[in-house]
Amino acid sequence: MTFYLDVAVVRIQSWLVRAPHLRGRRGASTMIRRATDPQAVKKILDELGGLAERNDEAGHIDGVVPLKLATADLADAAQVENHVVRQLREVLPAASFATKLFEGESTIAAHATEPCCETDWPPLSPEWVLGKQCDWCRSWPASARRSDTDQKRVELCTDCLKRHTDTAGAGFATALPRGPRQPGTERDLIYLWELQPDAWARVPDTFDELAKLGKTGDNTHLATIHADGNAVGLLTTELRALQRQGVAMDFDLPSAIENATWSSLLTAVLNMDRSGADENGVKALPITAHFVGGDDILVSVPAHAAWRFLLSMQATFAATMSDQLGPVGLAKKSPTLSAAVVFHHRTSQLSAAVDLAGELLDTSKKQHRGERAALAWQDITHDGPHPIQRPSMALATLKDFRCHLDALAKLSGSAKTTLGRLFRRDPEPGHLLDHADRLAIRPTVEPFLKGDGPNLGDALGMVRWWA
Repeated sequence: MTFYLDVAVVRIQSWLVRAPHLRGRRGASTMIRRATDPQAVKKILDELGGLAERNDEAGHIDGVVPLKLATADLADAAQVENHVVRQLREVLPAASFATKLFEGESTIAAHATEPCCETDWPPLSPEWVLGKQCDWCRSWPASARRSDTDQKRVELCTDCLKRHTDTAGAGFATALPRGPRQPGTERDLIYLWELQPDAWARVPDTFDELAKLGKTGDNTHLATIHADGNAVGLLTTELRALQRQGVAMDFDLPSAIENATWSSLLTAVLNMDRSGADENGVKALPITAHFVGGDDILVSVPAHAAWRFLLSMQATFAATMSDQLGPVGLAKKSPTLSAAVVFHHRTSQLSAAVDLAGELLDTSKKQHRGERAALAWQDITHDGPHPIQRPSMALATLKDFRCHLDALAKLSGSAKTTLGRLFRRDPEPGHLLDHADRLAIRPTVEPFLKGDGPNLGDALGMVRWWA
């Protein structure tokens, strides 16, 4: 038997947006890519004298360090664990880590079982001394002074100082760089996008620019989307069972998941309005990709693009996984993608939107028990920053109601305002249908009063950003 140790950065989304602006988030993205790069991991392991090697069979996911230990000795495993976490802590000071130790004759076999032990490594709690708080995160005490993007002097903590360094001279406004300080997720997005003919593009440099790429009357709001796969973990167990029968021995599951994730993201972008261009005529993709790793996606898009983006992304992920799994006999329960979308003003703190999206996504997956693609949503501007217990819906339900939502979105602003007021006063169908009959819009309103989809109040909230 062999020990396999996984060291992972956890609660990545919250850590990424610890700094409130796009530059701080991009710096963190670069930090995590460099810290967990396979070559960087191998340098860390060189100091252990052969106690462990990188487990290349596990593939590569930003934020995850997969290891294969040379011995099945728990003391050696603890030494490796402490060393790797300590080294990662040096370059990711405020991040949280989690470790899992597995045992088995192969990577697939080991990960098909429960871990032997798990350890949570929360972020360090800095000693508070009399002094100034960090100008970026407002969480840790400042330790150094630097020039910000507008040449103002800022005082930064250890973690934010590293973010500042890893975005220095990035030059996003003219073209996405390809140097070592370029955020890895955005580099991957542009690289894959440019594999298409005549597809040269860049990413927006600010949230203000991103919001303006929305082709509607309101270009002030964004949608932050967090998505995660359903039933992905079960594939490891199913694949192990097939391999015991000598089937699918060479199937690369991590690569299949990564391919489905990126395919879904690129297809969703392809289906968006991409006509925006800067003063040099260079196309800007209407998306900011915060994190893409494994089956985990965190992005921001213009608010009016969110629903079309979600429908395309979730459908493509399921179809791509099914196409890859079918030929090797792994299609018993093809994984799907659940998502949460939070609408917010472009100037509001990204951290609030990310935290809320995480809560909504967790609730959605629990409500549907991971058995189907589901989605949840909330509008911070109208609903507030805390979960309001709105039921999530299956993706299939949104597809069924798409034509009804299209019709509702076409009503005049005053008609939608009146319907919303009447629904809040009394959600019973009777008086709502009477009003709809007076305006000759009964076929538009009635589908949302039957209880088999979004209610009228929720539907009116959805079509606020429908396009």
